[in-house]
Formats: sequence, C-alpha cells, structure tokens
Amino acid sequence: MRTDRIIELTVPKSKRSYPEKLRLVEFYDSENDELLLFLTNNFDIFSLEETYLYKNRWQIEVFFKWIKQNLTVKKLWGHSPNAVKIHLWTAICTHLIVAYIKHLTKVSLSIYETHMYCIHKHE
Repeated sequence: MRTDRIIELTVPKSKRSYPEKLRLVEFYDSENDELLLFLTNNFDIFSLEETYLYKNRWQIEVFFKWIKQNLTVKKLWGHSPNAVKIHLWTAICTHLIVAYIKHLTKVSLSIYETHMYCIHKHE
C-alpha cells in the first residue's frame, strides 16, 4: 500500500457531476512492478481490501474477454441466470474437449480450425 487519500474533483463539469469526496488508493503491485490507482466512493473498508476487490473484478473482466475471444456464443439460449450458466459451461466444456482432441492428435490446426474440422467430418 502506498497511499490512501481523500480527494475532490476540481474540473467544473466533473465537480458538478460528482460533488462528493472520493477516495484515491495507490497500491504498488511488486509482482507485476506496477503502480495501481483506484478511485472509489467506498470509505467503509480498508484500503487493502479495496485493492483486492478491484483485482478480483479485473480477473472477472479478463475471464469475460477470454470467453468473447475463444468461445462461439453468438446468442444466448435464455436470459435466466441458470440458462446463461448452462450455455457458458457447455461452451467452455466443448472448447476444452476440442483442445484435448487437438493435443492428442498433435495437429497443427488452431482450436477453432480443429473444431470446424470435427463438425464437418461428422456431417
């Protein structure tokens, strides 16, 4: 932890939009040699807790980015939490099965190409 400060926005438009005080938490991540800055309106938790919350939120963002880049989910089957979970878990399992087939066969195709090959081979 480097600093934990209370700040106010000073640019007129920003100050009008958010006149309340904010908390600026600076954290040095020695693992990645990075200085991280967190801006929050949460004054109820310790500053170190705040950094862990943001770190975990970031992991969720990275996971969703991976889903968008690696899974072919064009349209969800449903919108209930259960339908979304089933759809995503099915897509993840399919991705892992195809990756495993690619590994076993040692083909030089990408996982996507392997998937397409498997689909067209069985049509």
